[in-house]
Amino acid sequence: MSLPTQSKIELPLLNLIYRSKGEIKANDCYAPLAEHFNLTFKEQKDPRKNEESHWKNRVRWAKQNLVGYGYLYKKEDSGHGVWKITLLGQNKVEEASESEFIYFDDIDELFYESNKKQSVTNTYERNKEARARFIHYYGCKCLVCDLDFKEKYGEVGENFIHVHHIVPISQISIKNTVDPIKDLRPVCPNCHAMIHKKKIPFSIEEMKKILLEEESKKR
Repeated sequence: MSLPTQSKIELPLLNLIYRSKGEIKANDCYAPLAEHFNLTFKEQKDPRKNEESHWKNRVRWAKQNLVGYGYLYKKEDSGHGVWKITLLGQNKVEEASESEFIYFDDIDELFYESNKKQSVTNTYERNKEARARFIHYYGCKCLVCDLDFKEKYGEVGENFIHVHHIVPISQISIKNTVDPIKDLRPVCPNCHAMIHKKKIPFSIEEMKKILLEEESKKR
């Protein structure tokens, strides 16, 4: 296979740095990223004219792009040989990772934490299967407040739901595939926001208890 483009490397690289407590030595990036893209040993080591590998050169260019976007600190701010994520970069990873699972009528990615497509056909087919499994098993009713968007909004609300990760995204391996039944739960946008109101998210059960307690106060 050919090497991935710089643009395809950017998000997995940012994701890797995010999961490495926000910073990583440059030399520690190449191997896990190569594994992520299923590169052969030859593809990783294939040299350029100056004997540096094409792969390392491409990763470094992807890193420079991320610096340009404001997602990584410049060398003078992070230290020599260290790649460090900015707050803007952290937000980008969290938004990108969550966005794969938010609107089931809009998803066109794999249930795959790195947000990378394998091929258009396989991505579409596997996404349809994952979506069908999730909705068949859970339906589209919020597990916290029981809101059903179709019941409330009619056809426009059909198959609309937010999806909550039981295991926080930051704790999932860069190569870890998400099981839509085991790892995800349907929640409405409001309950989803409340679940993530603190650093360690509330559990579904905790949020249900909070909601019931507040409702009982109004009776």
